[in-house]
Amino acid sequence: MKNRLKISLLFSATILLGCGGGSDSPAPPPPPPPPPAPSAQYSGTLVAGVSSISYGPQDPEPGCIDGTAIGAKLNSSQYSLARAGDGRLLLPETGRCDGRTRIRSIDFSSNTVTTLAIGSSRAIGQTDALSTFLTPTSVAASATRDVFVADSDIFTGQIPSTERLIAGRGPGIWKIAANGTVSLLAGVTLPGVGQTGDGVDGPGAAASFGYLGVMCAGSDGLLYVTDNRQVRTVDTNGTVGTIVTPNVNQQRVLACGPDGSILMRRWFLNPAENDYYDPIARKSIAKVSSITTDIFSVYAYFGTSNPRVLVESGSVSSSVELINLTDGTSTTVVKSGSPANLLGSPPVIDETPLRAGTAINAKDFSLLSNHAIYKFAQK
Repeated sequence: MKNRLKISLLFSATILLGCGGGSDSPAPPPPPPPPPAPSAQYSGTLVAGVSSISYGPQDPEPGCIDGTAIGAKLNSSQYSLARAGDGRLLLPETGRCDGRTRIRSIDFSSNTVTTLAIGSSRAIGQTDALSTFLTPTSVAASATRDVFVADSDIFTGQIPSTERLIAGRGPGIWKIAANGTVSLLAGVTLPGVGQTGDGVDGPGAAASFGYLGVMCAGSDGLLYVTDNRQVRTVDTNGTVGTIVTPNVNQQRVLACGPDGSILMRRWFLNPAENDYYDPIARKSIAKVSSITTDIFSVYAYFGTSNPRVLVESGSVSSSVELINLTDGTSTTVVKSGSPANLLGSPPVIDETPLRAGTAINAKDFSLLSNHAIYKFAQK
């Protein structure tokens, strides 16, 4: 009996040691780390304009001549580039031929550039009421092919620089119909309220604005536009409203998604609540504190189904970063430098600074420089 007990105890101890139950057993090796997430790789293509070119001071062509897009002399005077529902890219350009701003349509599928509408003259001392846009700051396009122009003061280097304090010449929203007809949608009739005013909500010409910035056409049928420290909405009839959020002292539109989504940035009285926000879904996308770079300006927003943004890097000189708003990770996807290598990884463009950008779809995007538009497609 005693021998059987000894054998039984010895057998049990052997089993425990084999299972790691002994106090001197080595710890199991840690599992291998997960493989790094693959970085987004893109190749680039010039789709309009000419890279790295200087126009002669008396050259009347930039911003004025329609025709072939690749090789055209673009003159993108404003920091605005928008994508229409049919894939065209829209941008304001100052024409060297007459100084007027044109809204231009770039169709890279057919390699054409077309003028949709020509703005009013900026002749010195002009006080006549506006019958069309004067100095656009942003453009947007609806699913119905209508194009909208946010027309506001731009910095001219002169003090004062405003041209909007005269009745009939205030900031406002203009509509360019598919047939090219330009009509007033909201604002303009009342003088602007400057850089600190809140503007007036209301229908059409009864509304007023301050300084208009980024504008997007939302999937809900509303236009969303930054106006000083607030975000205003404009419906299809021209009725203007203001998004009011408790405990927020500043908010603005950052970018438009190709799915009709809107990306906003909100500054709360409590900075810990600062976030990136979807005003259509009415939900917070990410806290500012969870992102390595505080995003003030965005080249492109890929939308709610793929919440990523393209921004100019604050850490790597002359580069564009792709930031995932879900987990805060970032990757360099485009660099500026010389010589150009649009097929490299990351691609390099030889013209800087970049002026604007837009998402083409959930993966690909376009960037606007002084004289060219580039399309970048994910490999």
